[in-house]
Amino acid sequence: MKPPPRPRRVPARFAEAPAGRPRAAAWSLREKRSLLAALRAQAALGLPELQARPLRESLARRSEAEILHLVSRLRGRVARMAVGTQHCACLEEQRHHRARRPAPIEVRPPPAFSCSP
Repeated sequence: MKPPPRPRRVPARFAEAPAGRPRAAAWSLREKRSLLAALRAQAALGLPELQARPLRESLARRSEAEILHLVSRLRGRVARMAVGTQHCACLEEQRHHRARRPAPIEVRPPPAFSCSP
């Protein structure tokens, strides 16, 4: 016979929100577009480093730290995608190389069939 079900309690680590820094609001599509426009404007200037102050001027609600954090996250994402694409291309090349049939060393005609005893 089965024992009666026990009520489960939530562990303490999940009961309350973490006491770290408050979570920033999600980036809206309008903010992303204005950030992209500001990044393109900086790229047109040909500056070697990313300047956070002009980006901050185009995004009034975001701090420089939030902007730089998003840009670094996007850079990491692009780098992972590039590595993944290269890896897939390399694997495909290896599969293609393995699937290639090697040329025979010597080609012989098939044996002739004869019914003579």
